[in-house]
Amino acid sequence: MGAPAGEHYNGAHLWNLNPGRGTEGHFAITGADLGQGAEPLRARVDVTLIDIYERRHALLGVGFVKNVGVAEWYFEPSLETLAIPALGGE
Repeated sequence: MGAPAGEHYNGAHLWNLNPGRGTEGHFAITGADLGQGAEPLRARVDVTLIDIYERRHALLGVGFVKNVGVAEWYFEPSLETLAIPALGGE
């Protein structure tokens, strides 16, 4: 069987996985009409947690992608592949 092929699995792209986070494949968002553009819809998520001592802890950025013609999204752990800069630059 061997290892999966592709840049996500051969070490070409780094994966951002925060503690306690795993991947679960595709998921649907019901009730949202996001249209059918010519390009995949991509979303970048950057989270900063503030603890009880008001210290800031920036988690690793991740993304989600909805391909054209399907109603499902998938988790994108590689910001290189996602290709969306952070607000204010990186």
